[in-house]
Amino acid sequence: MAEVDKRLAPVPSASTLDDKEDEIIKPDFDEFADSEHEEDGWYAWLVVLAGCIQAMITLGASRAHGVYQEYYVIDEFAHAPTAAVSWIGSVQNTMLNLCGVFVGILSQIYDARIMCAAGAFCMGVSFILASFSTQIWQLVLTQGMLYGSAASFPYILGVTVPLQWIRKRRGLALAVVYMGSGVGGMWISMVTRACIDSVGRAWSNRILGLVMMALGVGLAPLIKARRPARRPSKILDFSVVREWRFVFIAAASFFSMGPNTIPYILMPTYVADVLGQSGKLGSTLVTIINVSGIFGRFAAGVLSDRFGPVNMLIIWTLLAAYSQLGIWLPFRSVAASIASAALFGVTGSSIVGMILNALSHQYGVSRITYISGLIYMTYSLSSLGVVQTTTLMLDTVGHGTDYTWPIVYTGLLLVVATVILIVFRIKLSRKLLAFWRRWPRPRRLAGVLAALALVALCALALWARRLAASDATTGDSRRFGIVIDAGSSGSRLMVYAWDAGEQSGNHTREPSTVSATDAPAWRLPEIQHVGEQKTTPGISTFDAARVGAAHIKPLLDYAYAHIPRAQHAGTPVTLLATAGMRLVPRAQQRAVLGAACAYARRNYGFLVDCAAFRVASGEEEGLFGWIAVNYLMRA
Repeated sequence: MAEVDKRLAPVPSASTLDDKEDEIIKPDFDEFADSEHEEDGWYAWLVVLAGCIQAMITLGASRAHGVYQEYYVIDEFAHAPTAAVSWIGSVQNTMLNLCGVFVGILSQIYDARIMCAAGAFCMGVSFILASFSTQIWQLVLTQGMLYGSAASFPYILGVTVPLQWIRKRRGLALAVVYMGSGVGGMWISMVTRACIDSVGRAWSNRILGLVMMALGVGLAPLIKARRPARRPSKILDFSVVREWRFVFIAAASFFSMGPNTIPYILMPTYVADVLGQSGKLGSTLVTIINVSGIFGRFAAGVLSDRFGPVNMLIIWTLLAAYSQLGIWLPFRSVAASIASAALFGVTGSSIVGMILNALSHQYGVSRITYISGLIYMTYSLSSLGVVQTTTLMLDTVGHGTDYTWPIVYTGLLLVVATVILIVFRIKLSRKLLAFWRRWPRPRRLAGVLAALALVALCALALWARRLAASDATTGDSRRFGIVIDAGSSGSRLMVYAWDAGEQSGNHTREPSTVSATDAPAWRLPEIQHVGEQKTTPGISTFDAARVGAAHIKPLLDYAYAHIPRAQHAGTPVTLLATAGMRLVPRAQQRAVLGAACAYARRNYGFLVDCAAFRVASGEEEGLFGWIAVNYLMRA
């Protein structure tokens, strides 16, 4: 392949960053000299404002998808796996960025205003079609694939075309554009929640679809490229991919932008599953992320113009990792969730715009739409993989209620991105760590101490979490038991607890330790009904291949969430199948119950004995009923 296009290769020039960072803004504004408006003028900032609103209705709506995710998981598709429901949001976000390559190619040929209007119209249509969708696969096609593909046009053009008009304050311009996504995520999440509660999910789709269509099409005429569309000599030019700067930026975007959507998706369900709070708090957390993102993007833009985009990108990515590993992971409380959402909103929400700013400083803006489309392609692949992997972790390792590993995974990806950016920054410098060396010695010392303090805070947070978990179970003398009544129409899991210690001066001991002389002093403990969970249809309708994931999992996930972790190993599980399974051939009974027991053993830490997974006879049912009645009557 030919050498890297000369227009793409960085060349020395008088940079607006002076010597703060060895990055170069290409002096390619002379290519736009034939425009009727000047750069950095009033019309240029009008284009920036239009781009802000396009980001509001595209990326902002994507950021507010967590409200829909929460509704789908908890209400509309309550019995579907979280990973299946998450395909809607992950496909939406993937297509939103994956189509950036095609938008970049078409922008070299067609008028950006027409492309933006067409995309906005199709966005509205996709949400209206989603209002008539009742199955997950239908929503994946409409609210996911169709919306993401259509929104890619006004989104990519809305954030890249303004760069052709601004040179002096490019970081600030990008901050204004991406603040639109924060504002949009804020009001769209609140409107979505209000519409779902008042008029239902279907009408919320229709209302938002019409709003998106009106705003997107109405403002499309302002998304005017300063450079007229000209067919390039090469429609597909991947020579830039071989350039080392692009490789580093693409790698950093892969690891940092993929986790960018996880808090939006998981926090609404986290507060319901772990903290036991209402769905309104989940919507509030999404709003907090978006509101704090407004200020974070503004601060990132101003500081990037002052200190350089790569320098600030390193700091922002590190703080985003801390919001996950240092705050959200160790402290399971409403206050910690709010703090994590706020910090991630300030830092994580700004990463996308900061990467685009760094890209424009490396390659100029003459082909920024095309080159950024390649970056967004890596983002889309990362987003799809990260979202699906995270939700799969939640469903398998976390049994639908333990968010530990999904949070750890998200934070570690951001740490990897930080390391890549640090290496890129060192390689980018003409002098090793020139920016660091220019600092006075007291500032260097302060920087080292700040980094050590950040590491210490993470370690302290993890220690505090372990200590809190230990304190939560210390002195808890309760024991737990799990009973699954597998009937013909459905199975019901019941969690029981009893005090194994002393009760009111009366020694509650195991029956085997009671002698005949002190038998009158022994009595059955008070049994507490902790909770129950039901699933349908009956176990007899499943074969051995499906009974575990489809029938046993939703039951034991409930027990996993309601029994203290320290008590799992000593909690026995009993499954007694009744009428329905008695009619099934004996060989099928053994296969189904054996598969159910094997699934429980393999995926949960409870005390599972396969002899306790069996079919109960009619006589046993009667005996258990007699024992229960006598216990309740204290006979």
